[in-house]
Amino acid sequence: MKAKYKILSIALLLCSIFIFMPFLNTVYSQYPVVFVSRNMTSGGSVYYPQATLLPGMGPFSRAAVVGGRLLVRESNGTLRVLVDSTMLFGSTRLIDVSDPGVYWNASKIVFAGIEHRDSSWRIYEIRADGTGFKKITHSSRNIDLSQFGPIAYKFVRYDDLDPCYLPDGRICFSSTRYPALSQYSAGRVTNLYLIDTNSQNLNRITTERNGADEPTIDPVSGKIVYSRWWLNIDHPSILTPHGITRDSALAVTNDIGNVWSAAKIRPDGDGLVFYAGTGNWRVGQNNYRPSLLSDGRMLSLFTPDFAMAFTSGSSGIRLFEPGNSYGSYVAGVNPAAMQLYINNPPSYGTMQPPYAVDPVELPDNKILISYASQVENQDYALYTVNLNGGGLTPFFDIAGKMELNAEVLLPKPVPPVLLDAATEIADELPPTIDPSTWFKDGGFRFDCVNMFTNGDIDDPMQDGPPITRFARINFFLSFQRQDSTGRDTAIFFSDAPVFHTGQIAMDNVPANVSMFEQVVDSSGKVLRGSTGQVAHV
Repeated sequence: MKAKYKILSIALLLCSIFIFMPFLNTVYSQYPVVFVSRNMTSGGSVYYPQATLLPGMGPFSRAAVVGGRLLVRESNGTLRVLVDSTMLFGSTRLIDVSDPGVYWNASKIVFAGIEHRDSSWRIYEIRADGTGFKKITHSSRNIDLSQFGPIAYKFVRYDDLDPCYLPDGRICFSSTRYPALSQYSAGRVTNLYLIDTNSQNLNRITTERNGADEPTIDPVSGKIVYSRWWLNIDHPSILTPHGITRDSALAVTNDIGNVWSAAKIRPDGDGLVFYAGTGNWRVGQNNYRPSLLSDGRMLSLFTPDFAMAFTSGSSGIRLFEPGNSYGSYVAGVNPAAMQLYINNPPSYGTMQPPYAVDPVELPDNKILISYASQVENQDYALYTVNLNGGGLTPFFDIAGKMELNAEVLLPKPVPPVLLDAATEIADELPPTIDPSTWFKDGGFRFDCVNMFTNGDIDDPMQDGPPITRFARINFFLSFQRQDSTGRDTAIFFSDAPVFHTGQIAMDNVPANVSMFEQVVDSSGKVLRGSTGQVAHV
């Protein structure tokens, strides 16, 4: 039975017959939109648990199960259900859904779903007309976890999340299939995978040590832009033999990064680069869930808890030019003016509302966002807003639910299709302490043209290391073994000279192994600049 919805142009009317009555703004009714409507629950912060949980946000809530439906709001204002818990697709019933992604010709939708609370998130696809439902990823991983010893049980289950379509039709998604624990929160680590829509040719394309979330496609280049958790718990030191320490008293700096930043890679996993943000300012580097405009500019989420390890919400939206730039505030929490919601005891990570998430481009220099104005009952509704933050206008709301992850259900230009240069299938297990396992995925060449170079004088980025004779670069491997907190010790791998031109060329570094680098002088001390910058990644 189809529910009838009346467009209300002045005010919501109370009706004792209907459980809810959506609010609809008619100005943009020409745009059909697919989104998820999810249930509200508390537990949104360790420090203020009364806050509503915002599902799908980083390690704190990316796999949270709250119950939800996949809906389409048609261009004429009617609401159509694609997926909810009352529907049976063959033998499959989904109790929660998230992250719909629309195919380039708008004929189908990929999304994440879960079949029951004690199962795991998987990727599904459905046609825009509600037919053609199919499961894309399955619980079919077959690997031997014995190398992890007493913590092997932590890696038995895994979640598949955040899907999007590549220009060639394949699906990219984030997953905890690769066995690793975060060095900060000891939660499961995400990495990016590709798969065909017929469930074939599954392949991991990143080996992030702490996380890779929320992939999307750059409409200009066709590359994948995603949020990577940049974190290194091994501090630089001039007091320890190999120049690293986890004792803050011995460290040159206690800055461990610990921020989700926006990066770009080719679909084969090659060519990792910084995409957008403020390179010399952690607040400006904090960019989660990138959403790209048609000209390549980036909308992204700012979260006061940079790691999103202790809270799920209090987010705001900013706009960045590609490359190093200062972002401009659009909506939600503003990092330049944010205040704690509660001061005593302090509600760390939970700020004064309003909150804004999930920006997506609309015509006429506007965007569609999810917006909430309360802490304990974050009834996220869909709103439109100008890119300068003005003109905030209600678009659609179901009272008591959270309308999230909206996408416009219209055709859009297909970005460039990039052919895979690297076609090897990555091993689904990290190496072990045994050096013979370090190169099981082969090796690669580490190249840097000039490590001493600087950007333009006004670019918001740190200066390069000071020009230093006889400098060397040290390579450390950092991968999961048997530590239950994810803090297995780093392994010194090798070093290489820095040429007088600033060039670094290191042949045969292990491929698909998490690692970090540090540049030292001729005495083995880490290079430091005049403003405190440290040559330690």
